[in-house]
Amino acid sequence: MPRSTRRQTAASKPASASFDKGASLREVLAAYRSGRIKHARNLLRKLASQAPHNVDVLHVSGVVEHESGNSVRAVALLDQAIALHPGDADCRFDLAEVYAATGRYALARNNYQHALLLDPEQADAYLGLGDVLLREARCVEAESAFRQALHYAPQDTDALWGIIGALNAIRSACAKLLRMRR
Repeated sequence: MPRSTRRQTAASKPASASFDKGASLREVLAAYRSGRIKHARNLLRKLASQAPHNVDVLHVSGVVEHESGNSVRAVALLDQAIALHPGDADCRFDLAEVYAATGRYALARNNYQHALLLDPEQADAYLGLGDVLLREARCVEAESAFRQALHYAPQDTDALWGIIGALNAIRSACAKLLRMRR
């Protein structure tokens, strides 16, 4: 399960926003949580037509679009939400998750780091950052990120596996350097 669906983001937090016509954000979240992504998308379209500049609607729409495989649209929606509310660490995290899932690691890293500036105790952002840093062969930094994740979420096995992966990558790099010197 992707971390974005496991953690407390806009798509999993209790919703307080509701609108006069049609569906409420609560209905969207219920549909999303129960795996009815297509239904959630339809409800979100109705909400977006009623409140096109609502940060929560834009954020949840971005997450749902990503889950639907439409990462380009997800990025656009999450960027709009961030433009309206730049201090939203969860939105930054979700944008980083989209970038990481699509292989845009530098953008993912920047957004994970920005999310951590906004919320330094966001364990899942440290995990995502660690994953990206490993993919960029920045193993020592990745290990540090995984250790931070473990600090804030001591029971999280993903953090432990991340540390092990980073240490194995460091060991492999050191062994390769030693072979090259011989």
